[in-house]
Amino acid sequence: MGVCLSRSGEESAIGSDGIVSRALAITGGHLSRKPSLPDRASSALEKDFPFLLEALNKLLIFAQLPPDKQATVCSNMYEREIDAGEILIREGEEGVAASELYVVKSGDFEVLQKYEDVNVRVNRKEAGDIFGEVALLYSVPRNATVVALSDSVVWVLSREIFNYYVRQVVNRAIELDIFLNSVHVIQPLLKAERQRLLEDIEEEVFKSGDVVCRQGDYANKFYIIMKGEATILKAKETEGEGDQVLTELFSGEFFGEECVAPDESSYNCTVRASKGGDSMHCLTVPVEKADVLRPLYDMMQREKKPELMRSKWASIKNSSKDVPCPIIIKEIDATGNHVIVSRARGHLYEASRLRDSGKRERSGSASSEASDRYKRGSVDEGYISSYNAYRRRSSAKSASSEGSNDSNITEDLGALLTDSFMKNIQERSFSKTVVKEGEDGDDIPDEEEFVEESSPSVLIAQASEEDVESFGLSLIKTEVLGSGAFSVVFMVEEERSKRKFAMKRIPKSSVDHCRSHILCEQKITRNISHQFVIRQYASFQDKKYLYFLFDYLQCGDLMDVLCGEARLIKTSSGPSLMACLGSGSKDGEKGNKKYLVGLKEELAKFYVAQIILVLEYLHTNGIVYRDLKPENVLVDDKGFIKLGDFGFAKNLKGLKGERTNTFCGTPGYVAPENVFTQGYGYSVDFWSLGVLIYVLLTGKQPFNQPKTQDPMVVVQRIVDANWEVPYPPYLKPAAKELIKELLQRDHKKRIGCREGGFMELKLHKWFKNIQWDLLSVKKYKPAAMPMISKRRRRNKPGINSPEKMNESFDSETKKFFVNF
Repeated sequence: MGVCLSRSGEESAIGSDGIVSRALAITGGHLSRKPSLPDRASSALEKDFPFLLEALNKLLIFAQLPPDKQATVCSNMYEREIDAGEILIREGEEGVAASELYVVKSGDFEVLQKYEDVNVRVNRKEAGDIFGEVALLYSVPRNATVVALSDSVVWVLSREIFNYYVRQVVNRAIELDIFLNSVHVIQPLLKAERQRLLEDIEEEVFKSGDVVCRQGDYANKFYIIMKGEATILKAKETEGEGDQVLTELFSGEFFGEECVAPDESSYNCTVRASKGGDSMHCLTVPVEKADVLRPLYDMMQREKKPELMRSKWASIKNSSKDVPCPIIIKEIDATGNHVIVSRARGHLYEASRLRDSGKRERSGSASSEASDRYKRGSVDEGYISSYNAYRRRSSAKSASSEGSNDSNITEDLGALLTDSFMKNIQERSFSKTVVKEGEDGDDIPDEEEFVEESSPSVLIAQASEEDVESFGLSLIKTEVLGSGAFSVVFMVEEERSKRKFAMKRIPKSSVDHCRSHILCEQKITRNISHQFVIRQYASFQDKKYLYFLFDYLQCGDLMDVLCGEARLIKTSSGPSLMACLGSGSKDGEKGNKKYLVGLKEELAKFYVAQIILVLEYLHTNGIVYRDLKPENVLVDDKGFIKLGDFGFAKNLKGLKGERTNTFCGTPGYVAPENVFTQGYGYSVDFWSLGVLIYVLLTGKQPFNQPKTQDPMVVVQRIVDANWEVPYPPYLKPAAKELIKELLQRDHKKRIGCREGGFMELKLHKWFKNIQWDLLSVKKYKPAAMPMISKRRRRNKPGINSPEKMNESFDSETKKFFVNF
């Protein structure tokens, strides 16, 4: 059917014995065809070669090429712009999505890997760095997610280009060199130093639970984890209490840095291969051969700051044990000045990641001067800098109030993150404070009238703009983007970076009605990594509201697209008009009736195909969405979608049969099995998809004809097996067939729920021209982009009702606020 669903070269690479041919797995089977650059691609010019050559020569596989081959490869690279927050690589992607190497020209990126369903930052890439290099050698799934921290530009080199011009023999040294390029702490080494390291490196394997090194033992080796996980343990001061787990380390991380220290000669911690997992594979360097690593010791120390290790451990375990930070919300008053309307408490780790985008741009030389190259920042440099500022400010307040000063405050950064400290912060977070009311009902703490509190609590509540500049966030609230029954969404601008976000505000007084939905939305959107899904960047709270910070998409949603594209047609010209519209009407059928027509089919397919890719990702990760409708599908300025509003989403992993019973969703889109509340799973999303396709093509609801204002009537039609959906005569047979297969009341007969799953859905004839692999990496677009007409939003109950502070929250709700 013209649809390529398999990864590149898979069929031809698998032999009769089921083993993938190494040559074909490396080349993807494209050696004989001369490749071309994408349409409108801006290829590298000769003036760009010095930058690209210096960056690419860090890789042994490239450094071994003759100069003419290097220049040829560079001339076939092209630029691609990446917006802040955009996912360039997604963990687990295959095929076209896993066939490119990238060189950062400007901007910076964070590298995330998922552990225990939590995205953990494991690396960071900036100008002159390379990532995705495994794609040049193998057709294998991506092993990490890469997200732009700021507006960035990358140079792209495809596997097809590389394999056409280069006949490279892959050996173990090249494979190890490519792995080392993913290790953040190794980045400053020059080509000769990396080659020397490769000569001295050894490989060791440790079984699950094996102790690799013990605290106090002589430090005789440096370790880099290639595969598996390690647990870091520290002996407690009280004898007999056992070891304390500090954190876990994963592929690409290191330990044993004590062996390259100028003075220390014993391990500070005990490290063991994590229990219950696979064996741990490590690259090791003996202390007598580790001289090349000694200049990196200071950088290693920054990576292993205690507060950073604890914070990562807390994020992996979904713990609320993180340092708070101030987030202030401002509005522009009638005179054009910024006025603070709310002071909120956020999480330092989240805020620092938003601050951690330097927009560094380099040209001409990809490497730093020798004196500067060892000063590269930590993977979480923003967090460390913000933490240092927080501790200095906290110390200054303590000194002014108690007459003391901690001169070593910047050295002992881990001491603050104790259980007693965090308990104090959490208990004090809701202490009584004298406040005044802002213009929109938000509480504004009066800096002159704070009740005496602990230093951390007062520091957050009374944070100055200087404090916010050092370790917090300042958000300028502008227009209202939309509202729901319990929430309002505003557009805000982060004052430091000028980057725009969508801020969702939920009154605390409504939490009793939707606590589980808020918790699900927070957990799910925090750890989703998909290019067609909205991303949550932070959650925070003040006295009266809970807040989420999401991607901002200025072009509206699919309902806005529908408003701009919908049109009326008349059938007065008889069958000829129906033929022009491609309908399945019979010859001789006549009429003089007006019909509302929605999107053009090609445009509707473009959007629906993206939604299918999103649902496939969500279901694979155990998430049922439960509220699919045009209003929840946002559109970016390039025409691609982002699925938003995960208030009804639920993770079914761990539930019996991966089923739930809650009746929720939007009337008109809910599936019959949802209405009956007898248990349902992912099937409800396929039903909603059928309704959405109908709405996009016709501009009408399938179960609201004849029109009714009573949602119960709509629900009754949905569950009534004898009620048939009316289809307009202009609808093409393939579209009508697909909608009917999705609106099967028996979910077992519904397409997508049958044995073929998503594959059967993608292969449906309505999608025959969709190039799924190209669409997944945003390289496929419709012939014409839509007209978007932003409709007037109707104010819902949450928008104009000032919420008063509820003084009588029960213990469960208070605990919920503490952990938010």
